[in-house]
Amino acid sequence: MSGGVYHALEYVKPEELAAAVDGVEFFGLLDVAAFLQAVTDGRELSSWTGETELIVDLRYGGMIPRDSYLMDRFEGILGQRPADFAPLVP
Repeated sequence: MSGGVYHALEYVKPEELAAAVDGVEFFGLLDVAAFLQAVTDGRELSSWTGETELIVDLRYGGMIPRDSYLMDRFEGILGQRPADFAPLVP
C-alpha cells in the first residue's frame, strides 16, 4: 500500500502478480482480485497518468482501507481453517 497500485505493478513480476491475485482470492477478497487483474491487463484503464493513479489508489484503498486489514483477514481465515496452511517448522 505504501507506494500505491502503480508502483506495485511497476516492480512486480507477472508471476508474482498472478500469485497475489490467487492469494487475495483465497482470502475471499474477490473484488480486489478482479480489480488487480483488470488494472494489470488494461481493462481498467488504458494509460497511467497522475490522475488515473490517484483514482486507482483511492479505489484500492476503498477495498483495503489499511495494511492491517490484510493481516486481520489472514488471522481470521487461519483461525477458521488452520489445515489450509503449512505447519510451522522449528
